[in-house]
Amino acid sequence: MKTLSRLNNFLLLVIFVSFISCGNIAQDPPVPKDKLISTKTAEKYIAQYNSIKYKAISEVTGKPDALEFYYTIAELEGYLAYVKKEANKQGIIPKGLAISLAAYPKDVHVKQQQNGLTTIILRPYGQRMINKAGFLAPPPNNDEIIKTISPMNDAGSTPPFD
Repeated sequence: MKTLSRLNNFLLLVIFVSFISCGNIAQDPPVPKDKLISTKTAEKYIAQYNSIKYKAISEVTGKPDALEFYYTIAELEGYLAYVKKEANKQGIIPKGLAISLAAYPKDVHVKQQQNGLTTIILRPYGQRMINKAGFLAPPPNNDEIIKTISPMNDAGSTPPFD
């Protein structure tokens, strides 16, 4: 009888510790408050871009260029999950995403009206683990674009293009 009681107590302890551990895993990451800006500041930056760069690009292409790009939260979460999974398989510590500005070349299969227009490409960056005396360790301060994980493109963009 004492053995059964001890076993029950042990099982309750294991369940309790497991529950506490799982609770820590599900926590949201901290908000990067030092990187947040006000809506007013964002509008000022956008106005500056529109008055200089957007105007010049649109004049060169002869048509309105892409101004904003959209991904759904589900698309971004899915891509981040893909990056983490692939990085883990390849022994890479994923650190973040580089957002590269690009332009659609004429030889790429896109809608005719997108040729020459700006697009963005999300590319993961991080550190490859190196083998040191039989142990995997990250190299110091050696972040790089991870070229073995597919980048993401094809965001929605505005002005709207039919």
